[in-house]
Amino acid sequence: ASCWMKLNQQLDRLDARFLSMIRSVTIFVATVLVAAVPSAANACLNETLRSENQVIRDVQQAERHLSQGRPERALRAFHDIGLDDQINPFIEARRARLYAVTVVRLDGHVRGRRVVRNLPESERIERLTNALAVLRLEHDTPEHVQWNAEARLALGREVPEAIAALERLAHDDLMVDAYGYRALVLHTTGSVRAAFLARCERLAGTAAPRICRVPVASA
Repeated sequence: ASCWMKLNQQLDRLDARFLSMIRSVTIFVATVLVAAVPSAANACLNETLRSENQVIRDVQQAERHLSQGRPERALRAFHDIGLDDQINPFIEARRARLYAVTVVRLDGHVRGRRVVRNLPESERIERLTNALAVLRLEHDTPEHVQWNAEARLALGREVPEAIAALERLAHDDLMVDAYGYRALVLHTTGSVRAAFLARCERLAGTAAPRICRVPVASA
């Protein structure tokens, strides 16, 4: 039986420091409970902490690989969560959003933790549709706006609106990472495209060859 009921919530954004803080709070609560009911709670709490620590590591690794322009590696960072695993809902929501944006940046060619380049088109669209549902625009923050726009562009849905959303982020210098500029490079031409490409390369740094390089057909 589960020790606590699993909750479903969505998170705006957690950085590594916030994740560490949540983990510390979880450990504190676990310590108090173990002290109060040691024989009944100890095994369950230990299992909870092990599961949560793994999810935190998944999130941190996925964020690092995505920032380096390596979504394939980010995909492999996600481990399965058991139905009875008790994970802090904020961390679990962050994990779900990171997995969804990883799917988007692999253009839906995903099956579980594997990249499948010859995925049937119907299955690829299903993956992207599911990712868009997770990345729905719940808050007007740069991350929510950018990731939602990336997902819509990957599906070809509301393209003008998605481009406009990214252009607003670019205008205000609020792009979360270079992938936002990459999306604009793919959907613009001429001098505008060149300007977005330069900003993509500047923001990506050493990862520019992996992130900012786009198909020749888009040039």
